[in-house]
Amino acid sequence: MALCNPRFFNRVHSVTRSASVAKPTSLSYQLPIRTRPHSTHSHTHSHTSHHPHTHHNTSGGVKRTRGGAAAVLAVSVASASYIAGSLYPPTTLQLISPPPAPPAPALGTEEAVKYTVALEEKLQNLSLVKELRKRDGWYESRPYQDYPEDRRRHALTSGSLRGPGKLALPPIVFAKEDESEAIALIHVGRSLCGHDGIVHGGLLATLLDESLARNALLNLPAKVGVTANLSINYRAPTKADQFIYIHTHVDKAQGRKVTVSGEIHGVETGELLVTARHVTSTSCGAFPNLSNSALFVQPKYAHLLNAGGAVEKLLGSNNNPNVKSVGPEGKKQNVKVPQEAAV
Repeated sequence: MALCNPRFFNRVHSVTRSASVAKPTSLSYQLPIRTRPHSTHSHTHSHTSHHPHTHHNTSGGVKRTRGGAAAVLAVSVASASYIAGSLYPPTTLQLISPPPAPPAPALGTEEAVKYTVALEEKLQNLSLVKELRKRDGWYESRPYQDYPEDRRRHALTSGSLRGPGKLALPPIVFAKEDESEAIALIHVGRSLCGHDGIVHGGLLATLLDESLARNALLNLPAKVGVTANLSINYRAPTKADQFIYIHTHVDKAQGRKVTVSGEIHGVETGELLVTARHVTSTSCGAFPNLSNSALFVQPKYAHLLNAGGAVEKLLGSNNNPNVKSVGPEGKKQNVKVPQEAAV
């Protein structure tokens, strides 16, 4: 039988070897490598090697595989970054994990004084301050600036919370001469936080209460009053270490009761942060529900607490001789740089 003939196996072996040598040439013709310049060495090697294209195919395949993997990785990273940026924009990430901040300068140090002076200069140069100084029928004051030290040290916002990193400056207040409206500018420092980097909501409520009270008290007969009701809505997180402004206006003044509305905004962004009233959305926009305005009431013993107009002086009312009018014809008030940091 042919299978038992040694010549049959020799013939099969010869055909197989011939096929193995010819196979690369056939494949190289059917699947040519991409056209690209070759060096003389590569060209010579391809003609002298027994397997001329096997080497090039393997190397090119590895390179193409690595290049493809790199491209897929780049696209994946870009997609993941885009999705993460959409779900958690930079502002949100900063709120969740704010960058570390150095401690505020210690009271009584030269660094504390420099910090306060620099912050005061920044306050005076705010575009909002310059704009408010041009308004007719308004005046400018600095409440609590001349508060006696023996009383200030036990007061919350003008004493205990005063200093670098906290409430470093007494507020600047611009108010209408008829005391119907006011705007107070305040800097909230990095050390007034609940969540790190976010001003404590209780502090914002306190600042809003005091600003509303100033507007209300100056519309009461004896200029003395207490907070009877205050409804607050937090609209957005308030980042620390920024200037804010509190806009208040009298809604109704009748005898011993005054209702006032107000809101806190970021100076640089204008973002609405906190309101002292309920805001209802309608097709025409948002309008305040004045039934939820803050209510201030004058107590019966009020006449015992305002001897010699002490309250007006403390709040920096228009009757205070140290207060000057502002407007196109008015001069910039010369306000001394507060030195609470040096106390």
